[in-house]
Amino acid sequence: MTDKKILSFPIKDSGFSGRLWRRANNKTQWTPLKGDAGFRLYFRGQNDDGRSWILMRDTDTVQLKKFIEVRAYLSQAGVSVPRIIAVDKNAGLALLQDFGDNTYLNIIGNEKTCYAAAWRALIKIQRLPKKKLLPPYNATLLKTETALFKEWYCSRYLERRLTAAEEKVFIAAENFIVRSAVRQPQVVVHRDYHSRNLMLLKGNANPGILDFQDAVIGPMVYDMASLLRDAYRKWPEVRQQEWLYAYWQKARAAGLPAPKNFAVFWRQYHIISAQRGLKVLGIFARLALRDGKRAYLKNMPLVHRHLLDACQSVNELKSLGQLLSSLPPL
Repeated sequence: MTDKKILSFPIKDSGFSGRLWRRANNKTQWTPLKGDAGFRLYFRGQNDDGRSWILMRDTDTVQLKKFIEVRAYLSQAGVSVPRIIAVDKNAGLALLQDFGDNTYLNIIGNEKTCYAAAWRALIKIQRLPKKKLLPPYNATLLKTETALFKEWYCSRYLERRLTAAEEKVFIAAENFIVRSAVRQPQVVVHRDYHSRNLMLLKGNANPGILDFQDAVIGPMVYDMASLLRDAYRKWPEVRQQEWLYAYWQKARAAGLPAPKNFAVFWRQYHIISAQRGLKVLGIFARLALRDGKRAYLKNMPLVHRHLLDACQSVNELKSLGQLLSSLPPL
């Protein structure tokens, strides 16, 4: 395979439409793949001999640069991130290793082993030395995310503005969540560590990790909240607690700054789950209304349930849970 030859075909002529790409050369056929929540586009190139690659197009040069840099940083932890085969920064293209189509969302019957592999990989990432490459998950960023709940979920999607009393409840809960988040132990946070971004690979390579370019330095429990209170896959609370406890034990043994008392960590998990729930409901509403990606609407009830469970588990968030229950049904 000649990487430069594949990247040199006339990108503009392809139109990035829903049709199959024209052959880049005599052996490679390009097929558009289902994209993610962002604006990146993906194509799989497959040769007659069965070899395949992923071509990612991101015309945001800053984001593409961040993807390349964060990938290199995470690879130092010894986890599986896609190898970069070639890059054309001017065209906004990166040719990547293909991890296949088998996401953690599709795992049936081998969950315990696979999820244990996921939090072992997460611990490796969290042990990386902090670098300026990753911004802090500070109060400003956290509040920017929770504000999506009010603007996009409540005002635009439900068409329901909060009353003055409800606004007071929301602000009190938001301030409590943010204060807790910035005071919790801070490590490398993937930020979207869930079943659609983890790929089932063979042996010690499992899992393959995708969509890491928005990584930050933030609360240690955040990625476990993403993984166990997944917007796409539901786990019973007893399973969540069992797996979080197993992770907590491994993390402490690895020297990570987890609280000595698991009950404290369990409480932090609920608080961060609430922040993530507010954010994700807002993001899914925005994806549907602004970007026309309405498929995410079917995942809202599960996110709503996760958020309500988190609020009901923390005394300081019970008023927010009551507010959530008073809103119009999904």
